[in-house]
Amino acid sequence: MSKLPKMKLTPVDELFNIGEAIDYLYVTQLETFENHPFSVEDNKEMTELVESIKQNGVITPIVVRYKDNDKYEIISGHRRTHAAKTAGLNKVPCIIKEMTDEQAVIAMVDANKQRENIKPSEKAFAYKMKMEAMKRQAGRPNKNNSSQVETNLRTDELIAEEAGESRATVQRYIRLTNLIPKLLNEVDIENIKLSPAVELSYLSTDAQEELLAAMEVEGTNKVSLAKAKKIRAAYESGNFELDDILEIFSPSDAKEENYHTVTLKIDVPYEIADLVKEEDLKRICNNYIKSMEKKQ
Repeated sequence: MSKLPKMKLTPVDELFNIGEAIDYLYVTQLETFENHPFSVEDNKEMTELVESIKQNGVITPIVVRYKDNDKYEIISGHRRTHAAKTAGLNKVPCIIKEMTDEQAVIAMVDANKQRENIKPSEKAFAYKMKMEAMKRQAGRPNKNNSSQVETNLRTDELIAEEAGESRATVQRYIRLTNLIPKLLNEVDIENIKLSPAVELSYLSTDAQEELLAAMEVEGTNKVSLAKAKKIRAAYESGNFELDDILEIFSPSDAKEENYHTVTLKIDVPYEIADLVKEEDLKRICNNYIKSMEKKQ
């Protein structure tokens, strides 16, 4: 089976060559990138950016591409554009690029990956958009070409390498795009961790709504990995009525929050045996387990 040629993406600094001509466009001409996955929030950082623009103007140009009807789509600079509008600017410096839809998506995602405090939902939809764009760039496989699965794996690996994450982590984030907004919000505010969120992403939309109803009855907005696995298993077995979900959340399962008890046998040299305290070892183990949980 022949393989598709390895994709070579244009570096972001080439796409955003600041040495190019700068045009000043009206802020009313600039439109948000379609399905832009990154939020623009009026928070402390935005207030500081607005004040900076009031004093110094927009220092880094907005990167855009022409759409139609004298409108331009923002590739990089959504926060700067919002801050400029808030600061009362009518025009902002822009670099106008010619890009295909696929190049625009990839450039938009890559331009935002350096943001601080990227939410899981933002990362999820960004990875998905970039993957789909890269697959379109590579072309669809045919009978004389590589399989779609092989192409998917290659794009996963490339995105993971550029993001500094494993391919499995990229795939897990993309799974989050199957969550309904209310559950995805619980992931963003860290009530539900990544691993249990991935398990819940296999539920249908209706099943996720049923899960939310059960969580409301129980007065909780948290789902542990142990419970998420039970919930997915119940869904896939067809036993997914409200009572079934409530049974999973019942107090009888409380011990499963801590998974299972592990008994360790540790050999300690005789010369330091009197110095080693059991509570110290327990604390070290608990700290290690907590650090591992944060990585899930």
